[in-house]
Amino acid sequence: MISERTVVGNEYRDCLLREVDRSLFFSASHYRRSLDLMTISASPWAHVTLYYCSYFAARALIGMFGGWIEAPNMRIEPTAGTPGAQQFLVTRNLKSLSTFKGPHRMFWDFYYAAMASLAPWIPPNLSIAITPVSSNPVWQIEMRNSINYDTDVACELSAAFGRSKVLSGFPGALPGVLSTQFKVSQAAVELAFWFAKDFRIRTDGLLKLGKRRKRSGLIRELVYDTAIPCFRRNLMKGKFLI
Repeated sequence: MISERTVVGNEYRDCLLREVDRSLFFSASHYRRSLDLMTISASPWAHVTLYYCSYFAARALIGMFGGWIEAPNMRIEPTAGTPGAQQFLVTRNLKSLSTFKGPHRMFWDFYYAAMASLAPWIPPNLSIAITPVSSNPVWQIEMRNSINYDTDVACELSAAFGRSKVLSGFPGALPGVLSTQFKVSQAAVELAFWFAKDFRIRTDGLLKLGKRRKRSGLIRELVYDTAIPCFRRNLMKGKFLI
C-alpha cells in the first residue's frame, strides 16, 4: 500500500505524473504521424500507429487518476480518495486477475474496468474512449496484431482504403476497422488532453526534449511543425528508389 504524504507517496506521485506527461506527448505524436500515413500503401501502418496513440492516451488517463498498469507484473490503483489521505493499492502478478493473456490484452481489460466509474463525467462525444469496441475489451490489440502480423489482412485494408473516397470525405470515408480505430484514438487523445488541461498537469518529464518549455510548445514544434528531413530531397529525386 502506498500512502499520500509519505516519502514513497511523494515519489510515486512525481514519477507517475512524469509518465503521464510523456504518455501525452507520445499520444499526440502518434496521432499526428497517423495522418501522414493515410495513403493506400501505408494505411495498415496508419492503423497500427493509431493504436499506439490510443494506448499512450489510455496510460495517461489512468495515471492522472492515480493508477498505473504494467501488466502482467504490477497494477497500482487508488483505494481511498480523500485529499490528504489518499492510498494506492499495489498488486503484483496479475495473471490470475484477468481472463486475457499478454500484457496489452491485460492492460485493456484493466483499463476499461477502471474507466467505467468515470462515465458520468465524460463528455458524450468522447465516451468511446472509455468504452470497449463491440463490448470486447481487447478489440484494439486484436485488430492491431491482425493487421501488423497478417499480410493478407494488411493488404485487404489497403485495398479497402483504395476503394474508399477518403480524400473527399476524411475521416468519415475511412474503411471499416481503420475508421473505428481512428474514432477511438481521436477520442482518447482528446479526452486525455482535456483532463490534463483541467488538472493543469505540468512536470519536468519532457525536459530532455527542450528545457523549461511547456508541453504544448514542445508538441507544436516537435510534432506539428517538424521540418522535412534533409534526406527526403534525395529520396524525392529517386536516388534511393529501385
